[in-house]
Amino acid sequence: MKKKISGVTSIDFFCIGFGAIVGVGWAVSINSWMAGSGGPCLLHSAIRLH
Repeated sequence: MKKKISGVTSIDFFCIGFGAIVGVGWAVSINSWMAGSGGPCLLHSAIRLH
């Protein structure tokens, strides 16, 4: 029988780090895509200015 590993392993840390890097990249890219296309970011700013 295999011993059950409890706790956080190095593979877990790698997956969390890689996911954080990809997630931040998507958040930054989507923000610039929305601003360039006149999406909700600009609409929200226009409403606040009036």
